[in-house]
Amino acid sequence: MAINDAQQKEAPIETPTDQTTTPENTGCAAQLAQTREQLMYLRADFDNFRRQTEKTRGQLVQQAQLVVWRDMLAIVDDFERAIADGEQRFSADADKAALTGFTLVYKKLLQLLEQHKITLVPTAGQFDPTRHEAIAQVPAGEKPAGTIVDVLQKGYEQLGVIIRPARVTVAQ
Repeated sequence: MAINDAQQKEAPIETPTDQTTTPENTGCAAQLAQTREQLMYLRADFDNFRRQTEKTRGQLVQQAQLVVWRDMLAIVDDFERAIADGEQRFSADADKAALTGFTLVYKKLLQLLEQHKITLVPTAGQFDPTRHEAIAQVPAGEKPAGTIVDVLQKGYEQLGVIIRPARVTVAQ
């Protein structure tokens, strides 16, 4: 059973108004002060524990989602390859209709990624080791060293967190 913040607030403890000071009263007052201080520390510890638990839970959920999305991206890649191959091979109307169906499913997958704020990792310009994975280096030619020449596999990110880095070739 969860305790909400309103229930956690301590009602002030009333102290007796009798002003007679006896050794017994002094001892009780000191023990009461010590108990209040312990209660205050316990509440602070519990609040810290609760915040840390919520933070850890959020991180675990995010990591689990990234694993699922990473697996889903393999399916997106397969659709892209199948559609590219089908556009080159199929010439009959029946084959083109099947290809159109695959294309519609592929577009729905892309819409799903977009709904969850999953975007392509930019691959124009300089190589960034935090966002790209260099598979090979090729002679530079006209391009400056460290520039991305070709994208071998698209990379994806969600709100700045890399799900899968882009696999690229880089100019020497």
